[in-house]
Amino acid sequence: MRTRLLVGAVLLSVLTPSCLGPNRALSSLSTWNAQLSTEDWINELVFLGLILVPVYPVAFTADIVIFNTMDYWRGENPINDPGPFPDTFHYEPAPKEPAPIGPEVEASPQEPELPAPEGESSTE
Repeated sequence: MRTRLLVGAVLLSVLTPSCLGPNRALSSLSTWNAQLSTEDWINELVFLGLILVPVYPVAFTADIVIFNTMDYWRGENPINDPGPFPDTFHYEPAPKEPAPIGPEVEASPQEPELPAPEGESSTE
């Protein structure tokens, strides 16, 4: 009973950390994966491959154990901030503008004629 209680307390303390950090290694990896291709299925395959190879779990563990701890105690993180998550995630091409209805009329801009300064002729 004591052993189970001790194991439960250790797991609870490890799985519920109170000091959260920026997780820059994981964010950098996620941002890179999102910008890899405009095709979502390619990004998903790469994501699944990086989960199976354990790149994502290693990056997350390194963030929690090493980089966030360094950020907390030293005030600096050795990994640069990747910035906001890219807007190209779930890429959808821009909608095409609808074709104009009716006759096409092209407006030709007319430049107004400015009067010639005094003493100069307007003809060359």
